[in-house]
Amino acid sequence: HQTLASTWEHELHSLEGAALSHRSAVAIHPHDLDSMLEAARLCRALGQHELSRSYAHGASLLAEEAHYRDRALSALAIANYRLGETAAAKDALASLAHLRRDDGDLYEHLARAAGKIGELDEAVEYGVRAIRLLEARHPSRARTIAEWLHSLDPSRDDLIALYASLLAREGFGRASLALLALSAM
Repeated sequence: HQTLASTWEHELHSLEGAALSHRSAVAIHPHDLDSMLEAARLCRALGQHELSRSYAHGASLLAEEAHYRDRALSALAIANYRLGETAAAKDALASLAHLRRDDGDLYEHLARAAGKIGELDEAVEYGVRAIRLLEARHPSRARTIAEWLHSLDPSRDDLIALYASLLAREGFGRASLALLALSAM
């Protein structure tokens, strides 16, 4: 079935045929994680987000090895986002964070999902973690996250100090001082 699905996708340029091949493989072999994850990916590409979520969810329940669990949870988070179910996407991302403790991108997505559903304390916690993971390699991105966190609660001293320090570190000393001065008023 892998060969058939690959032929459909890469030689015949038919995502529908490849998706059907993987879906059929899962129907015959319901514990085939590779086919389940490929079905999730292809259904997502076809805009069939409910099906994508179903296959990703099934794979997340069956996956024991970290690389399968990672792929399944990523697919599940994406499917939930595309279906507008941000809380479910956040839950999948939180599970994924246990596998990727040093992934700043993941923690930023987790922070933004928490912020979107009004879980501000979690948004700050995840956002600060993302900043700490990203600030050495991507200082402007870390500053952007700090700015967003500050916008969630402009009166929090810890967020003001964090944002001001990142502004100063990047050479925006005047902006940093202005932020601190405005917050002291």
